[in-house]
Amino acid sequence: MGKHVLSNNIAVDVRQPYTKVTHEWYNAMIDEAVNALGKGLVGTNSNFVVLYGCVNSASPNANITAGAIFYNGEIYLCPAFVDGAIANDIVGTITTAYDALDPVLFSDGNSYSVHQVKTIVWSDATAGTGDIDFANLAYQSGTIKRVVQLGDWNMDSTAGITVTTGLTATEVLKVVGAQVIIRDDSNTSRVPLDNFNGAVVNGGFDGTIGFTCAISRLAGGFFDNTSYDSTSYNRGFLVIEIAL
Repeated sequence: MGKHVLSNNIAVDVRQPYTKVTHEWYNAMIDEAVNALGKGLVGTNSNFVVLYGCVNSASPNANITAGAIFYNGEIYLCPAFVDGAIANDIVGTITTAYDALDPVLFSDGNSYSVHQVKTIVWSDATAGTGDIDFANLAYQSGTIKRVVQLGDWNMDSTAGITVTTGLTATEVLKVVGAQVIIRDDSNTSRVPLDNFNGAVVNGGFDGTIGFTCAISRLAGGFFDNTSYDSTSYNRGFLVIEIAL
């Protein structure tokens, strides 16, 4: 973010006072960073938007996983909630608490609670009586892309390779697309492995996309030549698309 607290004037014998202005500056830096990142993820959505978790596996009762929600420029952590006998609705309430370190003794002799923690807590209550009904949550949609280097691959002499994807078990089940981009030896072109040569596909995936991914080129096809035989050279990229 654009806000910084400079320390270049601090020296062994020169101290910088920590004032209320500096404290509020730190708070503003964090708020602006969270707001910018949140808007980058959810766009102009003004609802309570789930960033992760908050999945109920026991509807109409409750077995809700812990998670986080972005709303009005802030990120709220949401503790897990289990209730096997919901009588009304699942309602979330923005709840303010203070850290166990509070209260803090100030120099004037007074003690104050200053380490504030805001969460969204679920409960069994009448719809509309809290800050958000669970049924009205908006879930983040979209995808992220994981780019993996292929490494060495002499495509002229070797039909295929296996690439380690770096995916977690959860990410494997969220894969919604993948593509392989090939570089020629002179690094002057980028060509999809599955490009067509007439009616023939020149390469593709051999099996599933998981912790590893096997890919190969067509024998006698577009890539089976000396323009793609250099080694000690990254042959291209595996681009994996993962649902959020």
